[in-house]
Amino acid sequence: MGNPKNTEDLTTRHRAFIERNKAAYGALDSIGEPPNLVRIKPESLLCDTYVKGSCVVQLNGAPLYSDDNHLSRAGARLIVGEIAKHIANN
Repeated sequence: MGNPKNTEDLTTRHRAFIERNKAAYGALDSIGEPPNLVRIKPESLLCDTYVKGSCVVQLNGAPLYSDDNHLSRAGARLIVGEIAKHIANN
């Protein structure tokens, strides 16, 4: 019997995530590297971490997105920890 948690996790292919976000990443990357800019990319936390080759969109039964582009509270909580690390280090 597999891990019951896996039946609750929904994913999308990592390649699909990259394609979908290509324009947004391009616009954000065009800003350059200002000295006080900290980049937090949800991809680094949601993709290839829980399921190889995929990005989680629901984890442990909780949806990580409120629509097709915006994180839900559960999704945002995953990102907040990473933001807090960078704030604490500066």
